[in-house]
Amino acid sequence: MKIPATKQASRLRGALHVVTFAAVVLGAFIAVSALLQAFGVHFHGSGPEEYPVSIVGTFILALIVLGATALMSRLEHVSVLDYGLRDRSAVRRAVIGAATGFLAIATLVLGLRGTGSLALHVVAQPVSSAVLYAGIWAAGYGLVALADEMLFRGYPLAALSRVFGARGAAIVTSLLFGLLHLGNGGESRVAAINGVLLALVFAASVYQTGSLWWAIGFHAAWNWGESWLFGAADSGILAAGRLLEATPQGNDWLSGGTAGPEGSAGMIVIIAMAALSLHGMKRRLQDITK
Repeated sequence: MKIPATKQASRLRGALHVVTFAAVVLGAFIAVSALLQAFGVHFHGSGPEEYPVSIVGTFILALIVLGATALMSRLEHVSVLDYGLRDRSAVRRAVIGAATGFLAIATLVLGLRGTGSLALHVVAQPVSSAVLYAGIWAAGYGLVALADEMLFRGYPLAALSRVFGARGAAIVTSLLFGLLHLGNGGESRVAAINGVLLALVFAASVYQTGSLWWAIGFHAAWNWGESWLFGAADSGILAAGRLLEATPQGNDWLSGGTAGPEGSAGMIVIIAMAALSLHGMKRRLQDITK
């Protein structure tokens, strides 16, 4: 079947704009990182002396992604808010997403503990320290969620929908999300696959609600619960000041091993539950393929 010229032009424009977006984000991040590293500033690690710099690094990434989105919105002649940020129910949507994400990680961790695949114990520390780190990681993971969701489910999802259609765009962005996480130290193939599947749920939430806020809330609460509350490894990294510490036991395919609970085969149940939770939302599907 011959594709109309106008549709071909729309697809080509969408592809070129996504490449431009990626180039701007990557180029800006490399430039800023190189500049800061010249002054001895690095954005790696989760030790007590490193968390302020790490959060600043995440904030910079969020600004870069927001700036790139703003640039593309000018090229598209729309508002930057049209790429998943415009939502009159943003706060409520984010809270529901956060509650869902927290319940999801809590169910997974406690389920693994119940099967003997995970051991939990309290980390000795002053109450004031625990409260401080709870706030620090809440802010940090909130920024991570904002940056990640805008980077994968913001402008790229909208633009790629014009190229591959809604389903194709969801698959492409989710595969990229999983591949990026596979590059993290301590990550496993199972964790990467789970990441792709969860990313598909996040993409579905954007199509379902018309915004990123449910996914941002879920993403932030999931990471906070996994890393600070339960103290599980996230891609092999343990969060400083964690309240509990989770130690994997038995087979890695069930416990998650160094990848943490998100590398567990049990994640498939959690992902299915998260997907089902979307059906309870009021549908506000926006046509982002134009």
